[in-house]
Amino acid sequence: MLSCIRPLRQRAPACALAAVSRTASRALSSAALQTSYEETGADLTLMQKLAEKSRDTALYAEVVDGWKDLHGPRHPYALQAMSSYSQLLQDTGDFAAAEPLAREVEDTTRQVLGNLHPDSLIAMSNLAQLLTASGKTAEAKEFAVEAFDGMRDVLGATASQTLVALSNLAQTLASLGQLEEAEPLMREDLENSLRTLGPQHADTLVSFNNLAQLLTLRGNLEEAEGLYRTELFHSRRAHGATHPRTRACAQQLAALLRSQGRPLDALPLIRSVHGDRHPRTLSAISATAGQLQAEGKADEAEPLAREAVETSLDVLGDGHPFALVARVQLASVLRTIGGTANEAEAERLSASSASAKTAFG
Repeated sequence: MLSCIRPLRQRAPACALAAVSRTASRALSSAALQTSYEETGADLTLMQKLAEKSRDTALYAEVVDGWKDLHGPRHPYALQAMSSYSQLLQDTGDFAAAEPLAREVEDTTRQVLGNLHPDSLIAMSNLAQLLTASGKTAEAKEFAVEAFDGMRDVLGATASQTLVALSNLAQTLASLGQLEEAEPLMREDLENSLRTLGPQHADTLVSFNNLAQLLTLRGNLEEAEGLYRTELFHSRRAHGATHPRTRACAQQLAALLRSQGRPLDALPLIRSVHGDRHPRTLSAISATAGQLQAEGKADEAEPLAREAVETSLDVLGDGHPFALVARVQLASVLRTIGGTANEAEAERLSASSASAKTAFG
């Protein structure tokens, strides 16, 4: 209820104004009521900004109740607050709490504005996205199709809202396993995003990624790789190498390359995400060295195997299991290369690994 605003501005909540006005000793003039009404709205606007900035779901729930009390549940302010609150709950993974809000917004907006009003279509698309994320993809498809068709007819094919609805529909179809049907929609989405938003816009980067993932699932790995590389290039330019979006794309591309038996191509991407001394990087270095050795490229494997030994000893310590395995691996690589010096070093590494294993248990 609106009593939640009292710590910000010490005065009676709007829901109490009617009772107060009926008390002769505390009678309020219509002008005073209007002033209090406007101040209540100002308080709620401030609270909503604070809730959005802090991502405080409890505070946002109070904001929604406040707008409903002040204007009624069908007022645009109340509907906008419910929609934003629903999105915040989705972002925290609370789909069960978000769904009834999204449904209420969609249903009320249809009743108030009609099925083809842009706000109604946006509410449909938002609900479809939520249902897809919740795994209710069959129902989500119905809303997604209606939202996209309506937006394309009402707003045009290149309107930003239509592009989002198109992306949502494609994702819903992909979630249903209808990859062949989803692919042309994702291609259209990417093409429109590139034309209207440019290659470095956040929505365009998402479109690159969505299509790359779908093509990977369909086995079109060469084109998927090209899309990941294009996304990575533009994400680095737009956000920098350490941005979460850039790092996620680099990891996806590295995984694709490793799945094709291309560890040397994947390794620089893993380094760019985790750095040279991270355990995941060490694991990738070791795996790359092992694959190169298996392919008969022991000379190429040696510097990587040495790096794995030196870094693991420095970062993890002499008795860490990975440091032990790294020494065994380098010894194996050196024996494969052959030669007196390499054989002698391999023996020292094996003895060192056995000694450390005994000492550290």
